[in-house]
Amino acid sequence: MLTEEELGYPHELILSASNRSIGVSKGQYRMRTKLLANLLNFVLKKKREDIKIESKEDPELLILANLTSRSSSSLGQNISEYREKLNALMEDFQTTQSETSYSSFIDFLKEGVFLHILCKEIKGSPLFLGEDISKFSKILDYRENNLKAVFSAIQIWGTQKYDIVPHSIVFEFSSFEDKALREAVIFLSYILAVDYLKSKRELLVTHYMLVKSVIDEFKEVVSQENLADQVLENLFKVAITLFLCGYLKALRLPNDEKTHYLESVIHLPSIEYSFKKAFDEVASISVPHIQFRVPFWILLAINSILLVLHWYNEIYLPLEFSQLGIKFTAPAVPVFLLFAFLISVFMVFRLYKLKSNIIKNFRRGTIES
Repeated sequence: MLTEEELGYPHELILSASNRSIGVSKGQYRMRTKLLANLLNFVLKKKREDIKIESKEDPELLILANLTSRSSSSLGQNISEYREKLNALMEDFQTTQSETSYSSFIDFLKEGVFLHILCKEIKGSPLFLGEDISKFSKILDYRENNLKAVFSAIQIWGTQKYDIVPHSIVFEFSSFEDKALREAVIFLSYILAVDYLKSKRELLVTHYMLVKSVIDEFKEVVSQENLADQVLENLFKVAITLFLCGYLKALRLPNDEKTHYLESVIHLPSIEYSFKKAFDEVASISVPHIQFRVPFWILLAINSILLVLHWYNEIYLPLEFSQLGIKFTAPAVPVFLLFAFLISVFMVFRLYKLKSNIIKNFRRGTIES
């Protein structure tokens, strides 16, 4: 366990949070605390527990749970349920115009901001759509300037529709005070600095000040044996955010050693090696339960074999499935051709995502040497 004196760099906070997450999933903690610990282990590619929650639970918890699953189908349903609840809170406020209903709507909306970033970054399925943000922004009052700036940043994130980040966003981020949006501003200030070079200096100053602030905050609790649920949740959320910003492999070296390190690795062979590692990581699929990854060329070979079998010795089987107690039977389908088609669709999808996945691996520093 790190001591207060040792915690000084973002990657150390991630590692400290990772150590804290051990045993949380099986301990006497709130469900949200367990799910955030599990999600941290998921993004760090470490062992995690299977946490079962009932469908009647809060949609936020269901989203956190399904972010660690291989399938995105349940996540899509959870996102729809979350949006329905958010729209219900918004309509309640528009009907009653009460301070209580407004506070409930704002609190739930702020929770959704962090979930939106997680869903988009981890699964590529954003929680909020453009029309949602426009509706929310219209009813936010003068007290929510931080939230307005966050939504504006979310709208231009990845769109490249400006040459420079609007000054209103930079100003609000630099004078940021709302702790409920802290992780969102840490991530957005960094990702916008990467996308918009003309605003890089101002955004990175804000980003680094916020990172320093959270490190200083956790210096006070990192050496304590037992932490309350809320403190652990904040720690896990910050650690996940710092990982998404690429801090896991940050260096802690004296300046002379750091200079020597950079001089020794920024030559062409190292760049080629790093790209090869990043490409191999995303141009293959992992096989569940065993430590093995299947590269694309093997999938291509399997696909070719299936097509040859389809041509010479196809097997036709009826397709049966049931829904709501009703059994459906489709005409016989060519088995080899069907599997070849599914593999082809999967490979096209992975190739489509290849560029963005490689960029994410480089940015997060998840390329093992």
